[in-house]
Amino acid sequence: MSSLTNSFNNNADNNLCRNHFIHEFQAPKNSPEAHKFNKILLLHVSLIAYHLLNRLSFIHMHYTDYLEDSLRQRDTLELKRNVLRLIDNIVSMENWIEEKYV
Repeated sequence: MSSLTNSFNNNADNNLCRNHFIHEFQAPKNSPEAHKFNKILLLHVSLIAYHLLNRLSFIHMHYTDYLEDSLRQRDTLELKRNVLRLIDNIVSMENWIEEKYV
């Protein structure tokens, strides 16, 4: 029982010392340390967010242009491939006709 009482007293002393330390070394109310960082840094964070959003918009615009160009290029290549297949089929059919009827 005595060890439990000693443990309780030690915890109470530790809490008392901790509270004394917190209150003794607390920043004064008018000092910058007493203010919350989100109020001080809000302007800087909003400027950073604004620039990041502008950069994101710029990247998105270029991505959209790149995507449109890529799709246009893909359609052009697909059309060329289909034309080459058609030419190959025509040549193949001509060869078949020549073999059949000549």
